[in-house]
Amino acid sequence: MSSGASSNAVPAVTTSTLSTATSPPTAQREAEEDAAGGGAGSNGSRSSAPASYSAPALPQAVDPKNVTTITPTTRFSVDPTPTVGKRPDATWPDAAEVFSQTELTEVIPGLTAVKATGCRPNELSGGRETTHAARCELLLTIKGEPASRASRLIVNISGFGTPEEIGTTWSTRLAKIQQKSTNTSGRYSYYRNGSLGVSSAFTDGTTARVLLQRPGSAGEIWFSGVGFTTLKSTYSASRADFRDRITPALVKLLGAKMAPAPR
Repeated sequence: MSSGASSNAVPAVTTSTLSTATSPPTAQREAEEDAAGGGAGSNGSRSSAPASYSAPALPQAVDPKNVTTITPTTRFSVDPTPTVGKRPDATWPDAAEVFSQTELTEVIPGLTAVKATGCRPNELSGGRETTHAARCELLLTIKGEPASRASRLIVNISGFGTPEEIGTTWSTRLAKIQQKSTNTSGRYSYYRNGSLGVSSAFTDGTTARVLLQRPGSAGEIWFSGVGFTTLKSTYSASRADFRDRITPALVKLLGAKMAPAPR
């Protein structure tokens, strides 16, 4: 449940400055606030809901080029409408396993270890819950990076369910973010719908939100990069490298990891 050399760098996905200039404490706080949001949800009854959802067009969206293709080590196939009262654990991905060390090594130079910490489950709609972790922090050991400032990926499985229910949540959240972004011009970067193998995705330079969809099933996963300040010679260049090279590769990886819903 991950992803290269600087030669694969993609152009910046916005025409104005993102949050790369944010100081590390602020970036960490914002990432943790973002990643803590959203409750993993799944409808508990079968329905005749539409098999797909059309995500709203994203403003000034781009189609990143030369993105690193990471070979998935695992895939997940979520049943969005399990039998009433039953947990969807057989198909639900665990936040600790969304990105594996093998996958991350392909896009993070010098990565030698990944440790999942702070994992916790989230309640599902209808009063049910999953025993799988819906949120985890992946503590990364990267050569040359001080242990006291170790980089982290915060993974949050916001929800899985039918395309209709997940799409409704996505549209509502996107509208709020777009309203907010009018006051923070250039903070958000949007990828063209369908690019990178996902229905929709965008990032503020720290937290990426990804809408995944297969016939009859949809999901939303967020990941935030805290740290990543030693990838290049300067802090700002390192954060730009995370935004422009690592983030698109991980978004693309998520698109490759979601298989069609089980039948």
